[in-house]
Amino acid sequence: MTVKFTYREPVRFMGSLNKVLYPWMNRKKPFWVTQEASPYVDEYITSENKTFLEQQRIDSLTSSTSPVITDQPAQVPWKPYVTQRCGLIAIKLGLYPMWTKTGKKIDCTIFQIPDNHAIRYTPPSEIDKYISLLHPRHYWLNNKRPPSWITQKRWGIQLVGAVSADPIEFTSEWCDLFKKAGIPPKRKISRFLVSPDAALKPGTPLSVHHFRVGDRLDITARTFSRLPGYAFCIALFEFQIVRINPKLGLIYVTGTTPGPVHAYCHLNDSWLRNRRRELNANPPPVPTYFPPSIVDETNSNQLDPSLCLDVDDDFEQDIYHESIHPSYSPSISYSEDSM
Repeated sequence: MTVKFTYREPVRFMGSLNKVLYPWMNRKKPFWVTQEASPYVDEYITSENKTFLEQQRIDSLTSSTSPVITDQPAQVPWKPYVTQRCGLIAIKLGLYPMWTKTGKKIDCTIFQIPDNHAIRYTPPSEIDKYISLLHPRHYWLNNKRPPSWITQKRWGIQLVGAVSADPIEFTSEWCDLFKKAGIPPKRKISRFLVSPDAALKPGTPLSVHHFRVGDRLDITARTFSRLPGYAFCIALFEFQIVRINPKLGLIYVTGTTPGPVHAYCHLNDSWLRNRRRELNANPPPVPTYFPPSIVDETNSNQLDPSLCLDVDDDFEQDIYHESIHPSYSPSISYSEDSM
């Protein structure tokens, strides 16, 4: 089955030479699902039932596993130049200075991974049925044809959600998107290009252990331009992970990344050719990192201790790159002869 696309010419308003309305501009599409619920909806429930429902919603938010996952997930082998893993949705927290063991200062950007979960996966064979891809896009302005990754059907589309929230804040249509995955509603959902061998089952959790210290990332975010308003999404490449905090879900990368503070960002494995060669030599976990006790029939809430550390210091169990000076190590040491 071939993918059918329709190109629509931009509409220019009469009497205005500079104002052009493109089909892909910030207009609500008819297939979009409304996220925010109406504040005027009243279900006429008693105070006792309201308290009970509130407790049920809190329990669903604190649960770390999905009831949809009934079998133990397993790792799959990495296929060189074929495997494309899913990315993560992160929140940019700001800059933080770090130092190497030789004393060189490095400005790092901190990202937090807020309870990412896989929602669903659309295989390449069904990509022509994806409604939003049939709508006109900005890259059709010059070539008037879809990109090669759509026509070649090399990758599927993995839908990922982040930042669990109270279901009462959303509409029933929005909450229905997460029922099949067995996870609470999310404030942010995004799509990633994923190969069929790295597809994730609905409800699979994604943590900071999806990446490793030393990996190179490509980061995409919607950033500000110098003129008033927003610019398009900007992607920068080859950011190295130098530190990971498993308890707080923090990832430290070198350099400054696009997007303002508290902006949603996409973290992906680097697409650069040399970095792909490094991944072939040292493959990451495919499709993602699975803790040994992510699924237990006797206790479904049991998790890997590295994901829920119980220590006084939130940064005691941080994982550092071999070239980075740990914060808990002394910066200056003296020998007994120099005293």
